[in-house]
Parts: sequence; structure tokens; C-alpha cells
Amino acid sequence: DSNWDPHFPTSAKRAAWFLEKETGEVVDGVLGINLFLVQRVLNAVGEVEMIDFNEKINAKNLFEKAEYHSEIGFFPGSTQKQDFLGSLSRTLFEKLKTMDTKTGAEILKEIHHSLEAKDLLVYFSHPEAMAVVADLGWDGRIKEIVCQISSESCFLDYLMLVESNLGVNKANFFVQRKLAVQVGFLSDGQVEKKIKIDYQNNSLTENFPAGRYKNYLRILAPLGSRLVSILINGEEIDKEKIDQGNLHGKTYFGFLVEVPIQDSSSVEITYFLPEKINLSGINHYLLLIQKQPGIQDKQISLELKTPPEISVLPSASFRPTFDKDIVIEASLVK
Repeated sequence: DSNWDPHFPTSAKRAAWFLEKETGEVVDGVLGINLFLVQRVLNAVGEVEMIDFNEKINAKNLFEKAEYHSEIGFFPGSTQKQDFLGSLSRTLFEKLKTMDTKTGAEILKEIHHSLEAKDLLVYFSHPEAMAVVADLGWDGRIKEIVCQISSESCFLDYLMLVESNLGVNKANFFVQRKLAVQVGFLSDGQVEKKIKIDYQNNSLTENFPAGRYKNYLRILAPLGSRLVSILINGEEIDKEKIDQGNLHGKTYFGFLVEVPIQDSSSVEITYFLPEKINLSGINHYLLLIQKQPGIQDKQISLELKTPPEISVLPSASFRPTFDKDIVIEASLVK
């Protein structure tokens, strides 16, 4: 799968390589899109008619129709979904040719929203063009967080959750998620992270596109983080079932989580960060939580736990909606 790597420039280069080997055409750029972008474009241009499918598609029924045309006569390797989406793309492009100025401005607004929400990712083979996209944060790369103040007391942290559906279905569309992040600052300076993810699979049947959610989950943490335990539904899983390694300057923990239809599963991951924090005086804590493209419904909560003598002073109010990358900044004052 050319899109396995969570670092989009790597996945884009791999996809371009496959296309060049297959067609002989040189690829200048790669766009990564999902149905949320298409939905926003439909919201701007209005309903379109797909004559070859005898369908009228709008922002409200897009996902329902995409599921329906995925399900008809499905078998592993079938192409009906890509046929439907390919036809829809051509229909949309034809409509865009005749759009007015107001519609064009609305589409630009929706495209910008999609870039910020990582529902549209951009890769160029030209280094200068790619540098511009990277500066804007639209390249889907695994980011490095940088302290904005000139201080040795700045403590940097990172988190990204990467889900990969290994089932021969589209069950991830029916899954809802809640994410809870707890950061514990211990008296000896160690920093303990506890991540809890609650999954709810609302699939009604085992029939495609619904079904059991077989999720290979990767937790990306600061390089050198040390795993303590992973619990699924309260039971610790064996260490041999956990993949551990380094990827793009991060340490990852990978394992399989299954969520049956009309059921829920809970995952709890505990690990220590590689460095200790100096709790004497004022310390600035920065946490970057990167959003995975294509996941929209994740709710998030954050708790910072400190020894009694330490106070937490947040720099801004916390947004519980995980609709784009989040940077959390707080001062720890003794």
C-alpha cells in the first residue's frame, strides 16, 4: 500500500514511483484527498447530476451514495467505488468550468478549510514549490515542534495516532472515537503519558461496506519514549504483539485493535517520555498533537497532573474538537 507511511511526502513519492513505472509519465505532484473535501466542494457548487449512474449527488447524500455504489456486487479487488468517484470527479470538474465568481470564492474558502483540516494534502517534486507547501503546513509531513521562546526551560512533547483499517471493508466510516490524554509530571522530573481511546463501531451488519473494524493502531511519540503497557478493554496485551521502532524522528508503538459491530473497545497506552523536566522555577510545556487525515469525529480531552507544589498556567483555552493539528502550551510554576 503506497499510502501506509503516515509521513505524506514519503507516501506521495512512492505513489508517484508506481505511476511512473506503470505509465512512463513523469509525475510533477501528488494530491491526497478524501470525501470530506468533495463534500465541501459540493456544498459550494450545489447538486450535480451523474447521468451514467442515474444519480443526483449533493453534500448531504454523498457518503450514503458512495457507500451504496461500493456495496453493489462487491468482491475483493472490485472497482465500483473508484468508478463512481472517478465519474463524480469528472462531473464536478465540468461544473467548475462554468462557475461564477461567488462560487469560485466559496470553493477557495472550502479548499483552504480542507488544507487546514488535512483533508487535502499536497506534494510537489520541485523542491522550491515543495518548500512553500511545507512552510504553510499543507504537505502532511510528520512535524517537529519548535519552542517559540528563547529559554532552556522549554519542554517539547509530541503525539500522533495513526489508524489503518486492515479489514476488507469500510468500517472506519462507521466508527466514532474519543481521545483522552493525561500528562503526569512526577516529582523526580519524569513525564508519564497515558493515552486512552474509546472506539464505538456503529456498523449494523457484517456486510460490506460495514463490519468489524480491524484497526492497526500506531502511537507516534518523542524519539526514545519507553513503553510501560498497552491495555485493550482492561487486559494487558503481550509485548510480542506490539511493534516498536523509530520512524521519521519519532518512536512508535503499533498493535491491532478490533471493534465488533454494534460494540465498543477501549485502548489505554502508558509510556514515559525520554527526557526529564526540570520543575524548579518556571517551565514552558509544549505539546503538538497531529491530526490524521480523514478522521473528523474525534473528541479530545487533556489533563496535566503535577505535584502539589506545582501550578499549571495554560496560555490559551483548550478546544475539545480535534479538527486540525493542536498545539498545547502551558507554564509550570513552583
